[in-house]
Amino acid sequence: MLQNLFKRKNKYEKFWEWFEGFSPIMFEELQKEGFNQPMFGIMNSHISRIHPKLDFEFGIEDSIELVITANGIKEVMPEVFNLVKAAPSFQKWKITALKQRVEGDNYEIKYGDLVLGYNDIFFQYDDSEPQLGIQLNIKDYKKNAEYVNGTYRLLDALLGEYDVTYHIGFIEWEVLVADNKNQLLPFVRLRELIDKRKGLA
Repeated sequence: MLQNLFKRKNKYEKFWEWFEGFSPIMFEELQKEGFNQPMFGIMNSHISRIHPKLDFEFGIEDSIELVITANGIKEVMPEVFNLVKAAPSFQKWKITALKQRVEGDNYEIKYGDLVLGYNDIFFQYDDSEPQLGIQLNIKDYKKNAEYVNGTYRLLDALLGEYDVTYHIGFIEWEVLVADNKNQLLPFVRLRELIDKRKGLA
């Protein structure tokens, strides 16, 4: 009895204890339009105490989803799962480990000034290794952070963060040449290809 009373909380329990008090404030802020930088900064300062590379995203539907993400860093994945496993039940919040697949074959993102969708990307692949190697051919591709980060967001939406991290090996980036489209596969076919290699399709 006394052992349980004086048991020291681990870092995951401490985070959720803090979040339980902070979550009503964050919930109200997320109902408003616009990006509240200070609120996100407070959230980031606490989640980074678990691991400096740990990150988060919000999704808003019937409830607010808090997605804990490793941003594809394998070494951080255990921290994601440990933190989500330790989460208590919240009435207005859904806690999710890693970025999940988005249903459907038509999806686009806005990242900075960039608008990029599934239909803007074609690919070819190398399956000679345990992890699939892919060459992405991207419409109007430029070698900059917007295109790279935007494309990773589309990969996460198509495959889910876990499959991108553990089932994709190397990625090569090329500008899409219109005349080469018939030699390439549409981006959405990558989902089917990965699922076949996993034995799911």
